[in-house]
Amino acid sequence: MSEQTGRKRLSAEEGRRLRVNLLRVAGLAACLGLLMEAIIVLGGLDTATVSSLLDHGLWPFMVCMAVAVGQAVSGGWPPRAGAFSLVATPIAFLAAKVIQKGVAAVLDGAAPGQFVNSDLLLEAGLRAVEYAVLAAALAWLVRQAWAGALAHLATGAVIGVVFGLLIALFLPPDSLLNWGVEEVVFPTGCALIVFASETLTQLLPDNTLPTISA
Repeated sequence: MSEQTGRKRLSAEEGRRLRVNLLRVAGLAACLGLLMEAIIVLGGLDTATVSSLLDHGLWPFMVCMAVAVGQAVSGGWPPRAGAFSLVATPIAFLAAKVIQKGVAAVLDGAAPGQFVNSDLLLEAGLRAVEYAVLAAALAWLVRQAWAGALAHLATGAVIGVVFGLLIALFLPPDSLLNWGVEEVVFPTGCALIVFASETLTQLLPDNTLPTISA
């Protein structure tokens, strides 16, 4: 990676590895969304429908992707990773919620109502801070030789619980199970996904990476 006038430019090989890393994160984040939906359905809180899957799985997928992209563009600098996620997270969260409400309205054949309200904006703001902190923490952990899977799991869990309790003060959850899935399972899983994907990218030889055209 070369530097010119303070800016870092990716080589073709590094760019290819970055795209593979983000594709891997996308696949794992989609699986995490499905896991969250499965827990909620098995817990009896909802039925397995397209609308329910989008409600419980789309925003975690998009937010985790925002965190992963922040890691990729930060160059290992925690403030940059946090700043990117601070901006990208509420956009990803609100976009996912609007898509879910639009799809639900089409499937139910009813008027969509208000897509964005004050509660949704408040939640988007709180999650922006939460995942900015998580992204900065993950960028810091990448620089620590001792930080393995357990450190990433613990970081995701602690940040999830702290901010989950804060969010619950302003927006009481529908149920304890739903709170646990969104505020503990998701941030913990997202932290592990980012760690696992970056670790695999570092361990796999360059010649094992699939060719992906830009």
